[in-house]
Amino acid sequence: MTRFLWKNKQRFRCGKLFAEEHYPSFRLTVDHPLDLELVRRIYGELGGSGIFPVAEVMALLKRKPELAEINRHLIEAQNYRAVVED
Repeated sequence: MTRFLWKNKQRFRCGKLFAEEHYPSFRLTVDHPLDLELVRRIYGELGGSGIFPVAEVMALLKRKPELAEINRHLIEAQNYRAVVED
């Protein structure tokens, strides 16, 4: 999905958001079943309702690094890296 959006910028409003703080490389997208599993786990860990500031998500992933391992191997996929760094 991410790749499709970025490759079709004329059809979608795309941009990059920059945080005040540098966060480690986590894959926070829902392009693969393992991404969805991670997002569901994060959502459950943070109470299962509402919207959470990115700082809370990052703090959770730092406290529980095993969560980030769910989809970490997908970060190294060439297509994902090429889209994000484009």
